[in-house]
Amino acid sequence: MPKKIVTENGSKLVSVDDLFHDKNELYRDILLWATCKGFTTSSEEFSYTELGNWLIATHRPFVIEFKGSRMSKSYRTHSKQTFIKGRITKLIGLDLIQLNGKRATKNRSETETYQFTSQGLYLAWLINARKNVGSIREESISKLFEILIYYFQESKSAFSQCISSLLLRCKDYGFFSENFNNYSEFFSQLLPKVKEYDTTIKLMLIAITCVDGLGALFIETLKTLDKETQKLALLQIKLDIEGYLDFSTNKEWEIMRFNNIQNYNNVTLTNICHKCKHEYPIQLDIYDFIESIELRLGTSKQAMHFQEMGFSCTNCGSSNQVNPHSKCYTSWFNSKHGTIGRGLPVVWNSC
Repeated sequence: MPKKIVTENGSKLVSVDDLFHDKNELYRDILLWATCKGFTTSSEEFSYTELGNWLIATHRPFVIEFKGSRMSKSYRTHSKQTFIKGRITKLIGLDLIQLNGKRATKNRSETETYQFTSQGLYLAWLINARKNVGSIREESISKLFEILIYYFQESKSAFSQCISSLLLRCKDYGFFSENFNNYSEFFSQLLPKVKEYDTTIKLMLIAITCVDGLGALFIETLKTLDKETQKLALLQIKLDIEGYLDFSTNKEWEIMRFNNIQNYNNVTLTNICHKCKHEYPIQLDIYDFIESIELRLGTSKQAMHFQEMGFSCTNCGSSNQVNPHSKCYTSWFNSKHGTIGRGLPVVWNSC
């Protein structure tokens, strides 16, 4: 469950998702301070006065309120201190800003200082990408990739290296830039939470086979890695796919999986016989499996080759193509059958 915080008038709940609602413009503008300062993978500390001065000059309702006023800039900032600090406190509760400490002021008093968390920085650039077009949007998307690359590089695993390399290619190729509006919801879910690394990895795996062209780019990335990293990354993919199937299959599948557990090039899947409806295990090359998500309904020569692959049913002996409705597709990737947590697919036994 996302954290939910009641706003001042008690009429609305604020969560990370709710930040994009029209009435929460001040929360968004507070986060946008990070983009104004150019923060990406790390944030410098800032005081309320620094942030407040910027909001007075840029936050639309404040600009309208003080238009034509003779009130000094410093007093305007002071007059909104309680209101703005209340919003900062709520963003702290959402782990988007953190209280950093205290800083001495010119009059020898102390003032609190803040920093944006990695999640706060990510959301700031996401907001900037959503509200702008052209070069500003392109720069913002590039910053999103920089944050995600840094996030995955923090983990030293081979699969993390693979994902960070993929994201770097996406950044360099301008992937997602052209149709960003279609993927902004996905980027909203891809929040780089330190304690939810496994969830973020799975969201990336979902994207690899739900976004046109990303699967091919992923395979291209995998093949550029050194042999050891490639082997470990393929093993992780194999274990992840089979892990989803583990609790919804049968002993026949378990035996085939056990006999091939060390073969990182192949994944043990299930197929459904078109004649007797028996569900039986099959072995498929991992690269073929990833490509098949895009190819199975296509008409290209490569797609036709995949569709011509035959697997014999272990119950009646009939030859079958890979069934696109088998659990090997719906369980690992396809979220249209249901979601859990941050948009992750659940396995329905009726698939």
